[in-house]
Amino acid sequence: MASTKRKKRAAARSKAGGESSPRSSNKINPLLRAEVEAFAALHQVTPREREVLMWMAAGRGSAEELAEILGRSINTIQNHIKGLLRGIGTNSKSGALALFIEYLLTGRAKKKR
Repeated sequence: MASTKRKKRAAARSKAGGESSPRSSNKINPLLRAEVEAFAALHQVTPREREVLMWMAAGRGSAEELAEILGRSINTIQNHIKGLLRGIGTNSKSGALALFIEYLLTGRAKKKR
């Protein structure tokens, strides 16, 4: 059973960009990373929530996939997602990405409601 889990994690890491460590975000595009960092600096989000947003913006949005990539439990990732959504003032992952895209297009982040 444990080797099956290891194989699944290795496959997820490979799919995510071939990382050797599930906790690193080395395969995130540097330009995307910089934009997420700038966007997150305007909101109250933790470093882990910022990393979750980076992976969401890179197309890795499911809690299961993020749990595999980041080496955390699904419940922990769901808590990070909830914190991220609270921090940027939206109630859905698609809303979070919409706010991020709006920021990319306009250079301005909407304030929390």
